[in-house]
Order: sequence, then C-alpha cells, then structure tokens
Amino acid sequence: MPPLPSNRTAWYSLPNPLTRSNRNAPAAAAEALGPCPAVALYAVVPLRAVENLVLDDLAAYAQDRGWIVPAGCAVADTGTLAQDLDGRSGWNRVRALATGRLIQGV
Repeated sequence: MPPLPSNRTAWYSLPNPLTRSNRNAPAAAAEALGPCPAVALYAVVPLRAVENLVLDDLAAYAQDRGWIVPAGCAVADTGTLAQDLDGRSGWNRVRALATGRLIQGV
C-alpha cells in the first residue's frame, strides 16, 4: 500500500542541485536509485524563528513515508530562495552528507 499523502507540507519534485554538473539529469536517474531510506531535511526559511516549525513538518513528511533522518541531517538556512546555493552554509552541509553517502536523498 503506498504511503498516505501528508497534509502537513507540500512536496514538489525539483532538479537535483547537489552537483552543478547534475542539474539537468533526467528524472530516470532518480528512479534508478530506488527507495530512499536515509534522507536529509533541508529548508530555506525567512526567519530563524520558524526554522523548527518547517523542519518539524518535513520530519513528519519523511516519517509518513518510512524514511530515516539520521542525527544532524535536519538543516535550515535563513534567507531568500534567490540566494546563491554556494552561499548557504546549511546547503553545503547537506551536500557534504550526500557526498559522504550518509544520505540517499534530500
């Protein structure tokens, strides 16, 4: 039985920006990976005060699907979505986690 949709947050398929060279990778590459048992949670929030609220919603979404969020893999940056990815310390941390193969998805 497929997991029930979460009413806590919206989920959108986005291109994989973990690497600059992989930005235009086909969706079939993601399907080849199979299920995503360990994931990082990442959010960009406008105010630090709402960081925990957003990460809690993402954690509930992951839990609803049976995904594991390893300790230290829930990260948020404060700012705007227009900010360059390389300037986000949290995103750089998530990239390091993915490169180290601790996680299989974000």
